[in-house]
Amino acid sequence: MSLSAPTSAPTSSSALAPYTHLLVPVDYAGCAWLVVNHAARLAAAFGAQVTLLYVVDPPTGVHLSDSIATDRTAGALLDAEARDELEALRRAFPPEVRVQLTVLHGSPAEVILGAVERLGPDLLVMGTHGRSGLQRLLVGSVAEQVMRGSPVPVVIVRAPTGMPERHPPTWERAADEANG
Repeated sequence: MSLSAPTSAPTSSSALAPYTHLLVPVDYAGCAWLVVNHAARLAAAFGAQVTLLYVVDPPTGVHLSDSIATDRTAGALLDAEARDELEALRRAFPPEVRVQLTVLHGSPAEVILGAVERLGPDLLVMGTHGRSGLQRLLVGSVAEQVMRGSPVPVVIVRAPTGMPERHPPTWERAADEANG
């Protein structure tokens, strides 16, 4: 039996069904805007709905139930900052694109892959910080873990070289308190 290439490409647009639901996990880093801009263009082109996902992953030594310099818990403050960030990012989408905001807690790669299973998107659009060498070995790559474990296609948007990473103010304050 021999394999041969098809003699003509499919002509019907139904050969590849459009994406209908994009999952767009973002963090507080500057590349979130790049990711969202790509996702907005894809969603508008396909008429897809979007779930913007922010995974709250507190600094080492901080628990979501800890009080941080106020009567509110770290979890409540981090959730509020995550929602504020998602609300700002939502504005990048055209009004005709339905955007749902979701905040979850845990290890980012695990939570994102769990969200894929629960929400059933047919495409992920996410960013990567582009770490390499020792930094990548020590910190790991959420994008790489998600790509390896995702049952759906993943579009990766790479942050420009030198783009600084940043954390929400509460994350920074909690990390400082946890580290003394």
